[in-house]
Amino acid sequence: MSQQSEEEVAETPYRQIFRLFLPAYCADQRIQDTLEYCRRTGCRDVLLFTTSYDEEPSFKSVEEVRTYTESVLKPAARRFREAGIAVGINVMQTLGHCYFPDDKEYRKAFPFQRRITAEGKNDRGGACPMDVGLQEWVKKTYSVYAEIHADYIFVDDEFRTMLRDGMTCFCPLHLKKIEELANVEAVTIEAVAKAIWHDLDSPLRKAYFEATTQGLAKMAVIIRNTVKAVAPETRLGLMTQVFPQAATGIDYQQILKALSGDERPLVRPQISLYSEIGLHQFAAASINPSIFREVLPKNIEHYAEIENSPYGVWAKSTAMTIAQIYALLLQGFMKQAVNFCSMFMRPLDELKPLIEAQVRERPRFEALANLIPDGNAPIGVYNYAHLHELEVRQVKAPGEYHHGHALAMALPNLGIPLGTDPNSPWIMLTGDALRKATPAEIDSLLRRGALLDVPALQTLTELGFGERIGIKVERELECDEVGFEEFTGPNGLDPLLHRFTLQSFLHLNYGHWYELTATNPCQAWSVVRNFRGDLVTPGLLVRENAAGERFAVLAFTGDVSNHWMANRYRARQLRLFFEWQARTPFPVVVTEDSPYCWTIINRDKEGRLVAGIINTSSDTILNLTPQMAGCWNQITCAGELPLQQAADGSVQTKLAPLDVLLLHQKTTE
Repeated sequence: MSQQSEEEVAETPYRQIFRLFLPAYCADQRIQDTLEYCRRTGCRDVLLFTTSYDEEPSFKSVEEVRTYTESVLKPAARRFREAGIAVGINVMQTLGHCYFPDDKEYRKAFPFQRRITAEGKNDRGGACPMDVGLQEWVKKTYSVYAEIHADYIFVDDEFRTMLRDGMTCFCPLHLKKIEELANVEAVTIEAVAKAIWHDLDSPLRKAYFEATTQGLAKMAVIIRNTVKAVAPETRLGLMTQVFPQAATGIDYQQILKALSGDERPLVRPQISLYSEIGLHQFAAASINPSIFREVLPKNIEHYAEIENSPYGVWAKSTAMTIAQIYALLLQGFMKQAVNFCSMFMRPLDELKPLIEAQVRERPRFEALANLIPDGNAPIGVYNYAHLHELEVRQVKAPGEYHHGHALAMALPNLGIPLGTDPNSPWIMLTGDALRKATPAEIDSLLRRGALLDVPALQTLTELGFGERIGIKVERELECDEVGFEEFTGPNGLDPLLHRFTLQSFLHLNYGHWYELTATNPCQAWSVVRNFRGDLVTPGLLVRENAAGERFAVLAFTGDVSNHWMANRYRARQLRLFFEWQARTPFPVVVTEDSPYCWTIINRDKEGRLVAGIINTSSDTILNLTPQMAGCWNQITCAGELPLQQAADGSVQTKLAPLDVLLLHQKTTE
């Protein structure tokens, strides 16, 4: 692929949607800056915020909405369209998003029922969707926005129950609806919250999910009917929180259907990567949209978000932003809704390093977009998830409610590819999401073998699959029993693991380690010893049953210290297990000699593999040691070049922190 000029950016499947706010006092300059940004980067879509996230409260009067729309949004839409740029509207405040003041005069103007948290406190962010006054305000404001006749209108991510101050909504309107649905009188907040976290069989638990879904779905219908009455051509989309938090108390299938009707739903999944977070969290945050996409209906059009607002608490580097673009492209997200500019009058020219980096990397962006079909799921270890898994989650403490996938999210830091294809040969089962699976689905997973954590094994045992696995969870370990883990390795497979120890102060996370026993012959690939050195329990217990199904159980839960997963011993141990379990190696895997290299694998339109290796360490890597199947090319800005590998399979390359090595398989042999 040759270097393209900035003036002639060809149409490709890679589509960037530029989200921005136009302050009334500098809208003209911001529009000019944005047109120049689009010219340089090839962006052909803008998504205009209706209010400022930073300067304005959750609700504005209909008159204020009308004034801003007439004086700023409509003229801006005309100018962008004249330049050949599509226009969408991002409604920042629908249910209240940022800050719902308690000021008496403000509350007179907006006397909506506040959301109430599970602790009985006022949520600072927004109002209850069941409030009739709020519903009327939404009708009036959305009818104004509809006059822009945008290509699409996105509702921002306050269509959720986890808002500013915790789980909502437990206001009088919701409690009344819960009483009605559960056929129970005098329901209290405490009773509903206890049912959600601890009581699978309580009618209050089901009623909470039904009530919150009904409230949001009704509001979605109001929005759709209001917009379609003015602008039938405008599509509607929903921005969502990260999964599984997004599904707390609600059914997204119903809400998306209510909002989109018979049209294809639009979803912008949140990515909690707004700032320069720790490198070890980069992969977990960036892969979350793939997990959410897998459990949502298959007809959804996804616009994954990238945010890098450099003049506030959301600041992050150009390198991390570019790496995030690559991570999403490699996962099959070709439409990316970006937010790079502040809500204030800061010229976009101050983003010069980011703009120049996008111009420089554009040929590789386009190469990936032309190779990988939009929506293609990444390949790797499949961790079962279910859209409605929170309906059946049972925890000891509210803080554990969203931790079902924590162990799987640690795999990319070990160089082990994590995928979302349910047909994958490499299987990991964590948490209790399997309570939502059918017996046939569980049987299909277990036929391939799996790595399990303690909650997954407990769930499968409850469902009658314990004997098939042949390993039992006995009890939680006492503090004095948890000292350190010794990696003994699979006998005859990898002597390099033999008797490596990791003094990780396991006792600091007392309460999350369990005793494992075997009902059939098993091997311990690691063991836990107490402070005296006495053996307490296997750390990883491995078994192959009579049917040839291969299982392993980690002796801890998903709410764990990073030390227990992110170390070279665990990386080698789990890589060996997954390849033994599936009886097939990973097509691309970075060994523990190159720590913290996230490998993302996908397929091109012809079925050949495409891979990206992102350096998520703070070291510059000069020698990678990947294991790769077949013959590969390296994707560069100058086109595809043969990959140079040494006799031992290592690749001599210079990968600075957050640099990406892109690979395309030419042959499988």
